[in-house]
Amino acid sequence: MKIQFDSSQNYQLAAVQSVVRLFEGQPLSDDHSVATRLIAPLQSSSIEFTERGIGNRLVLSDEQLLENIRKVQRDNGLPPSQQLETAKYDKGAIPLNLTIEMETGTGKTYTFLRTMYELNRVYGFKNL
Repeated sequence: MKIQFDSSQNYQLAAVQSVVRLFEGQPLSDDHSVATRLIAPLQSSSIEFTERGIGNRLVLSDEQLLENIRKVQRDNGLPPSQQLETAKYDKGAIPLNLTIEMETGTGKTYTFLRTMYELNRVYGFKNL
């Protein structure tokens, strides 16, 4: 058996672009040095330090995020959300809870990795 891999499957590319479009309007961060951000974080940094830990800094309003989510949902034939969903954890609420679903055997791991790369390329998001 020979495994063949195709990195240009339309449904995978569409999934990646759907996630990227959720953050449309988020500016590209220009900070590149993790050490600089951790020692002397700048206001323009894409990283945010809070009591919950370190994460990417979103500058989009809740209204813009919800509108972006609704656009992606409509384009994918899903009913639009009425409000942003939050996830509850021991240390409080995380402001955004998004669910991305794909069928078994469709290349979810590859799509996930490519999505992280695209979010970094387009918006400067980091996975710390």
